Amino acid sequence: MLIKRVPWTVQPQYITGPSPRWAGRLTSLYSLTPGTWQINQVNGTTGGSIVGTGPTWLNGKLRVSGSTSNYVLLQHGLPLNIAVPFCIVIGCERLAGSGVSWSLLRNNAAWSGWYMEAQGDVKSSNSNSFDGLVSLGGGNNYAFVHRSSTDLTGASFGALVIDTTAVAPTTVDRAEVALGVVRRSTITAGADSVFTHFAVIRGDVSDAELKSLAVNPWQLFAPRSIWVPVSVAGGTTYTITPSGGVVMGGTSVDIKGKVLDVSGGVTLAGTGSMTFASGGTSYTITPSGGITMGGNATYIQSKTFTPSGGITLGGTSDMVKTKIIAPTDGVIFGGTGSMTSNTTVVTGTVGERTKVGAGT
Repeated sequence: MLIKRVPWTVQPQYITGPSPRWAGRLTSLYSLTPGTWQINQVNGTTGGSIVGTGPTWLNGKLRVSGSTSNYVLLQHGLPLNIAVPFCIVIGCERLAGSGVSWSLLRNNAAWSGWYMEAQGDVKSSNSNSFDGLVSLGGGNNYAFVHRSSTDLTGASFGALVIDTTAVAPTTVDRAEVALGVVRRSTITAGADSVFTHFAVIRGDVSDAELKSLAVNPWQLFAPRSIWVPVSVAGGTTYTITPSGGVVMGGTSVDIKGKVLDVSGGVTLAGTGSMTFASGGTSYTITPSGGITMGGNATYIQSKTFTPSGGITLGGTSDMVKTKIIAPTDGVIFGGTGSMTSNTTVVTGTVGERTKVGAGT
């Protein structure tokens, strides 16, 4: 089995962090499931909060009723007084009502910012200008980028819609997007809606990226690991037919040396004397003392080997190429049985062999 990393094509149900491809551009990333919805997966912090009793859940999707006393806030991560360009990727479905599903508006009585009114209608307004609109239909997965006052572009189902007259809102000072209400200096009821994801990308995105994010927003999350089975077919047999051989030649000297340690000596003793005459004088020599030997000497014996001939290779041999399966996990022991160890200790003395020699 091999481990392979593949992009998500369905909603992650656990914390993954951002995809390496998008990590440097994302400021927020939420998978709006019961166990993960509050975590901004860009930095691992708690970016989601509730007003009232919090959301309910419909088939695993975050649901807000549109009540002014019960809605959800998600930190978007952009610097306040939001400046374009930036991109929002959101999964939203209106269930009932005619109000706004989500809003990111200035803390002011006037409408300044971005919001979704009616299914798939992304709008922008600058101090009640109400001049920005891209109608993206009922796809439920939306991505839009506000590039400038002449470019508000949205995508759903992979198709682009562009508004070239949308004035970019200024001084939008809210740190959170509100799900389920219109949040300005006052709170106005919104539409009963469900949400699956929310993400913000700082800076521009290309039209191709925008369409891709509308089709598969889950690519924003870090790839998942899957096990890929590897075929363990029978081994492949190869036949090796050796030829030639190992040829020997030249000469080599084998030297065998011994070290002789001499000790003792020749001792002269006895009473015998040697007498001789010279020039009419007689001399007598009586030996005493001796000759003492010490030190050591090396005795070297050498032999010369002259190899000839060689080793001749022949015949055939099959080599089987096999695959190794590396198992994981292990054998798990349980229960309360005991293990008894019987140990016998043997004591004794191991002697040494000593060679003592003397020479004269």
